[in-house]
Amino acid sequence: MNRHSANPCQRLPVAGRGVPLNQTAPICRPQARRLRAAVTALAALALLLLCAMDASACAACFGKSDSKLAEGMNAGIFALMGVIGSVLFAIAGFFFYIIRRAATHPLPIPSETFSPVEPSNP
Repeated sequence: MNRHSANPCQRLPVAGRGVPLNQTAPICRPQARRLRAAVTALAALALLLLCAMDASACAACFGKSDSKLAEGMNAGIFALMGVIGSVLFAIAGFFFYIIRRAATHPLPIPSETFSPVEPSNP
């Protein structure tokens, strides 16, 4: 069994940039894969940004606010505001309930609930 088989990082031959082919340098294969994936993703992003076409604006951006698209967008905004408002009111109501319940039902003091244990004299 090879002594490098359990180790993902092993010495691989490297050529170029003034390094002869017979010399080796440490290269970790998982790191090389991550680096290659990152470079590929950056190249794809750069290509996408360079090839992007101008976006066409919607009716709301052009200033035609009486269109059906603008009315639907306004309805969606108000619906989302209603959902967010109801969640925030529910959270505030829960804290109000906890505070009111703590005021009406105080916890007993530990010294009142347990009777002190007196040592017995034999």
